[in-house]
Amino acid sequence: MKGINKWISEHPKLGVGIVIAITAIMIFSIYTNGISTQLNEESFMPEIEVVRTYQEVSSNYTGEYVVQILAKSNNGDLLNRESLGEIFEVEEALIKNETIRQSFENPAYPEGNVISLPTTLATTRIVAEATLQGINESFLMYYPYNITQMRKALMGENITIYGERIINLQFKYTPSDVKQSIRLLSLDPQGKIALNYISRTLTKDFNISSKNMKADGCVILLSLNPDIKNHLEIEKTIDKLVKSIKTQHVKLATIGEDLISNEIIKASDKSMSMLMPTALIMIIIVLLIVFRSFVDTIISLIALALSIIWMYGFGAAFNFEFNPMTTAIPILLIGLGIDYGIHLTMRYREEEGNGKERVNKTLSTVGVALLLATLTTAIAFLSNLVSPIKLLQQFGILSAFGIFASFVTMILFVPSIQQIRRKKEKKKEINAMEKGKKYLQKIIQIGAVAGNRYPKVVITIAIVITIFSGLAALNLTTTFSTEEFLPEDLEITKDLLYLMENFEFMGGEAESSYVLVKGDVSSPSFYEKLNETVKNLNDDEGVVKTNGMAEVTSIATVMYDYASPSTTGDYIFNSTFSSMYYTYFTDSGMPKENTTKENITMLYDWLYTHDEKYAKSVLHKSASYDAALIRILTHTTGKKEVMKLYDDLKEDAKPFGTYASVTGDDIVGEIVKETLNKGQTDSLIITVITSFIILIAIFYAKDKSPLLGFITAIPIIFCVAWILGAMYLMGMALNVMTITIASLTIGLGVTYGIHVSHRFVEEVKKNGIEEGVRRTMTSTGAALFGAAATTIAGFGLLSFSLMPPLQQFGRITALTILFAFISSVFVLPSFLTLWARKKYGS
Repeated sequence: MKGINKWISEHPKLGVGIVIAITAIMIFSIYTNGISTQLNEESFMPEIEVVRTYQEVSSNYTGEYVVQILAKSNNGDLLNRESLGEIFEVEEALIKNETIRQSFENPAYPEGNVISLPTTLATTRIVAEATLQGINESFLMYYPYNITQMRKALMGENITIYGERIINLQFKYTPSDVKQSIRLLSLDPQGKIALNYISRTLTKDFNISSKNMKADGCVILLSLNPDIKNHLEIEKTIDKLVKSIKTQHVKLATIGEDLISNEIIKASDKSMSMLMPTALIMIIIVLLIVFRSFVDTIISLIALALSIIWMYGFGAAFNFEFNPMTTAIPILLIGLGIDYGIHLTMRYREEEGNGKERVNKTLSTVGVALLLATLTTAIAFLSNLVSPIKLLQQFGILSAFGIFASFVTMILFVPSIQQIRRKKEKKKEINAMEKGKKYLQKIIQIGAVAGNRYPKVVITIAIVITIFSGLAALNLTTTFSTEEFLPEDLEITKDLLYLMENFEFMGGEAESSYVLVKGDVSSPSFYEKLNETVKNLNDDEGVVKTNGMAEVTSIATVMYDYASPSTTGDYIFNSTFSSMYYTYFTDSGMPKENTTKENITMLYDWLYTHDEKYAKSVLHKSASYDAALIRILTHTTGKKEVMKLYDDLKEDAKPFGTYASVTGDDIVGEIVKETLNKGQTDSLIITVITSFIILIAIFYAKDKSPLLGFITAIPIIFCVAWILGAMYLMGMALNVMTITIASLTIGLGVTYGIHVSHRFVEEVKKNGIEEGVRRTMTSTGAALFGAAATTIAGFGLLSFSLMPPLQQFGRITALTILFAFISSVFVLPSFLTLWARKKYGS
């Protein structure tokens, strides 16, 4: 730093010019590349095999894009004609809307893209009535794809699918007929299939066996074309149309992935638009109290604003994704970056001589401490690079660059401007400074007094508190869900939570796991391995079974369904395919002895031609058929069962060797949480080790005392246990935002320890141990209080964010800074006293 200090003190105007020039470049970057806030779920997911496989399954095999319309009864039960009539009205409006209809998965038959209670119930009754009236099989072939055609075949051209007329016809005018119609479904084979659809679209309180059958709500499932590009606009169109329909018996809400993401982004932007000005106002107030100078306050604020511009310019240049997590970085920089301005300004006021001399002395003393603080803080943020989660990686890089930018702008801009001003009223400045500090001195000097008189007692108390906090921290849990970012007060949040809590298919009893097999899946040997894998599944506790056989869907079961009329119904069976299939396959679903790859490929081609969606749900085709999916119905509760299932499935899939990979709905959730915890541990270890190495090296190089570097970091280790224990006591969990708090505690907290230790070494050489500790607390302690106050104020504001994770992050980080201040001012002096006594003698 010595050469840099001298250069800055000799070229103040050039230093300011460099800052302005870099700022201009960053503004150009922002203007050229733009800044957009996004919420991409993939950014929250770690780059690990189980997640990559899950994303591949979702992308290549699910092929579904479903928007849900939630209907909640106003009186607790919508199983009546009036409620269903209003739901019918919504469906009719959706199908009549040209924009929405063209976005359906199958626009040619719009009714087939809608699944709901009234539609399924009415359709099933029509099928039953048609059968009783002897309508021929040409009518039944439409089931369940084209309800309009069915109605025309049964009742004539003038009857439409929706409207009061049909409701009256189907439900015989009385609410009791609705429930009776549902009960009758279980008596008919086709009705049982419909009943499965109905139960999926009703709330959990629905029980067909109950005498008081009811359902508080239901959903309308709209199947849209996943290839359309304007998902958000379509969802907004659906939402606008649904809101325009006036209902008396049900309350309607549209729930779509892009709508949810859009609401999160809007809430995030709204939060920042409110919090940023408030943060600046609070920081200005604190700075005015600390500096007692409006000009000094403005100088530090300008440098801070420039560092934030640099951060955004850097992010824009490298096309970083700005999301609800990265929106916290400007607040973070306001809280942390302003510390540099406080330390530089306060030390500049203390120094003697002309402007050039004061700048040189300021940078040669406090500048070294700021450099150390910058390094350790940047390392804490960069430790997120070991995380497999892209969002945390980018958060770490942007935060680290922002801290570096704050350091550069502050040491170049603040001292240079102070020198250019040529302020010489040193006596007045000291008086103002002393007046501002006198109320803090008695409190801050408690640490100095206790350190001098009872250092071992202070350290013992700190260790005991740390042990109890560490034990509490062991009970912390980890959560992972993008829904955590939803503001609690938004209607869409309440609706989504209602959906998740009250519908089985939103995370109820049956989930799915998958085995993805890559390679030549059209060879006969593939079916031998598939058959062995499926047999292995029958012994797994977490796999749902029927008559002792695992519930599995694969290319083998799909072909068997089409070839065998007795399995799932005549509407799937195809006699042409059946003839082809049994030419090459046995009744047990295995290829015959002379079956070739070309024969199996021909069967696959037929499926792709006649039912591409069904074929794609289990088979992937590029130049050839190169992958297949095995879907397994599973049921697990708790982490142990999920992880056992994962291990079992990997063992089951061993016949495929390295060509198979396992994933699943619950499996991904548990492994992601496990990955987050491992990432936190790795990040913490890296931060601790690197910080210790840097501190030991620097203090050895400067003061020939590596032990001093070790001692400086010890109290901050205490803070890690304190903050994690506090999180448990406050009922908080580790999530994508708060998972970084342990390493941040080290990176942010060690900054205060560096300033105290650095000043203590200065003072103890001049004034002895007791007076050195007192002077350190009087000068640096007051500056630390101002720095801590601004940082706590900045992060504390995040607790007023609309985003729950940001609220938690703000509270916990503010508490972290408070603990760091306490450990540096009240605990570290005891360690320093013992060190000084050993080095210099008592």
